[in-house]
Amino acid sequence: MGCVQSKIKIDVGVDKEDNDIYHDAADSLLNIESWRDYPEQALVNDMSVDRRERAYWKSLLAWAPPALAKKESKEEDAAHTVTLEDSYELLAKRIIRGEIEAALPPEKNSIRIFLSSTFNDYGAERDLLLRDVLPFLKFFGSKFGIDVVISEMRWGISDESVKENRTIELCMNEIEHCRNVSVGPFFCLMLGNRYGYRPPPPMLSVSEYNDALQRAKDEENEQVLLALQSVYRLDNNLRPPSYVLLTQSVDNTSHKESIGNTITKLIRYGKGESNSYKPPSNDTQLHQELLTDFFDPPSVTEREAMNGFLSSNHQDTDKHELAKKVGIFHRNIEKYDGPHSSKYHDEFEEQLDDLKFRTKKFAVDGAFFREYQVASPVDEDVESYLLEFSNDFCQWIVKSIIDIATKRAELSEGGGQSTSLLLLREISIHHAHAQRICVGREGIVRHLVQH
Repeated sequence: MGCVQSKIKIDVGVDKEDNDIYHDAADSLLNIESWRDYPEQALVNDMSVDRRERAYWKSLLAWAPPALAKKESKEEDAAHTVTLEDSYELLAKRIIRGEIEAALPPEKNSIRIFLSSTFNDYGAERDLLLRDVLPFLKFFGSKFGIDVVISEMRWGISDESVKENRTIELCMNEIEHCRNVSVGPFFCLMLGNRYGYRPPPPMLSVSEYNDALQRAKDEENEQVLLALQSVYRLDNNLRPPSYVLLTQSVDNTSHKESIGNTITKLIRYGKGESNSYKPPSNDTQLHQELLTDFFDPPSVTEREAMNGFLSSNHQDTDKHELAKKVGIFHRNIEKYDGPHSSKYHDEFEEQLDDLKFRTKKFAVDGAFFREYQVASPVDEDVESYLLEFSNDFCQWIVKSIIDIATKRAELSEGGGQSTSLLLLREISIHHAHAQRICVGREGIVRHLVQH
């Protein structure tokens, strides 16, 4: 596990006489566990230097898939090819028969990684990944036909989407997109000392809504009852019909600050500390604050983790295969009471500790996992942590690219790209295209076949 306990030496460059230290690094890369195992004097840790010019990372650019040992006989080559083709035999027959719905899975040529974290306290890490790590990964991946993309939702969610309460929907859709298109890792979870934003449910089924109403009545909670009736509306256009959260109407910053005390009263009422205040029925945001306390929902970050890999919906998935596509980074900042301390801590420590425990437990199945201890978010220790974090992230994806490139080389040289399979893949492309643009005439075809 990564642990920032001592300062990492910062070097401004590597002299020419040190070249022999890392000259053969690319040849022995598979024997190097991580960048930490590289000779310290060959590391360039100045983050102002392009990563492609830092000694260790520069050496990786010379890597190529190792040459495979020659087969002893043509018979062994043929047997290997047949074995590969046999796995496609039934599907191949359907493809050759012209069944449009039959096609080989499309080849994936991108690694698209969804970044999941709270926003306010992880700005430095996100910026560093985009500015320093991503350009290197794109350059390295391009050598093997792999495009690396980091999905950054700080710019993927418009103000209009936030007002329409579509934040969670957009994030979940993007996670699924990353899962579907990525040939390797697709999810990176970064957990610090904040549990994060907890919006009320954007949608409730009819039964869930009625249960909430009944609970509010049973608890004689008039404020929640009013809030439920004010901010949820039945949408009969949905199938099945459901109650959806209304668009937020309050977006003026000064007005939000002026109603801070009102929100506090609402939250206290939800905790049973006050019963004298009723929110105005036309203020959607205030009602949502109250409903957040009433429903006690998980944070957006936890929902992303659930959708990405923690949910029971993934029980049918091979845990080890899923874990190999997930990276988990925990950052623990010692209690910080300085300026803007709320940026780094919130009140939901119990929920955060539980989420960290579950994600750490999941990592046992093979996820890339690192944990860092940072004394303070404002001293020199942060620079050491950021360097370590960025190097770990880069190493994670580089190793994934190497694994993919190596397997493809083995498949190609081992007979996996035989003429038969290439033909099936070509037909599959046409089938996929036909499914998008062709409208079937099953009745006419059936009549012709019977005739």
